[in-house]
Amino acid sequence: DAKELGPYAVALAFDGARAQITVISSDGTGASDLTVRVNGAAPTSCGHGCFAAPIHGTAVRVTLNSVPVTFTLPIELIPAAEVLRATTATYRALRTVTVRESLASLANNAQITVFREQAPDSFAYEITAAADRSIIGTAGVVLGKQRWDRIAQKPWTRSVQIPPVVPFNDWTAAARDIYQAPGGWITFYDGTFPAWFRLRVDPATHRPIELRMIGAAHFMTHRYSAFNAPLSLSAPG
Repeated sequence: DAKELGPYAVALAFDGARAQITVISSDGTGASDLTVRVNGAAPTSCGHGCFAAPIHGTAVRVTLNSVPVTFTLPIELIPAAEVLRATTATYRALRTVTVRESLASLANNAQITVFREQAPDSFAYEITAAADRSIIGTAGVVLGKQRWDRIAQKPWTRSVQIPPVVPFNDWTAAARDIYQAPGGWITFYDGTFPAWFRLRVDPATHRPIELRMIGAAHFMTHRYSAFNAPLSLSAPG
């Protein structure tokens, strides 16, 4: 599991008796120039940006220079690889989907982008909110090989590209350590990026509801809606 704490990605791994905390700086390296406490005690160093400590109970409170973040551990580790496989297959089989993305490198610079995706190779996006207001309205439309983009409210420009494959999940086959978490979530790590993920899944449909991705200077949330809803994408007029 992982959480954002200021500019840092703070990740937790545990084996039932010992917690390993990994702290990643915005440049992707381990952060060791911090005062770290785990449940109030000084941990043992296990490498650059790595800290280990014994744990008791289901709460792990990590502080970086006195700023806290708390992880809640599952009472029992229940593997969820089958849940992720079913969710991946269901997502890729969708005809249409809308994704609302919040992406930030720090707590105060998030931008909101709405993606409308239509299988097999078309989508449109628009930045609807951002700390940098000059990019609001930036948008694009992709119809197979044809692409149109604009910056804010400037004129559209046309280009040619390799057709995309949509919808396509944000995690890969390299996902590992996949376990259930309370509230319908599953957690896992994907070394491709690398990043830690939390994915909330509808157990009845295997459709994703919400995704949280934590990586170096990459704090992203996706919320999914309008599954297989009618969608008509066309070139900008």
